[in-house]
Amino acid sequence: MSEENRIRQQNKIKALKLERINQFNQRLRLDLSRDRTMASSRCVEIINYSQDTKDYMVTQLWGELPDHVSGYSQAKARAAKRAYPRQDDGCCCIT
Repeated sequence: MSEENRIRQQNKIKALKLERINQFNQRLRLDLSRDRTMASSRCVEIINYSQDTKDYMVTQLWGELPDHVSGYSQAKARAAKRAYPRQDDGCCCIT
């Protein structure tokens, strides 16, 4: 009886090892099927992106950010309108 248990135990261990090997093999196949690109082509893409995309933090190269694009200047203009409302409608403004 103990010999049968030992054989069953060995078979279970072998089955688990086989399952792990099959899972590892499947992961390797997925990794192998993934598209690959050369590093040099990716470097060219990064260079093209950095030359074509304007970065206004580098003012020496791209200049100042236009006011119609700048969220800061738009918020500043709205705050100025609220701070100094128009006086055309009367002598005072109650808000």
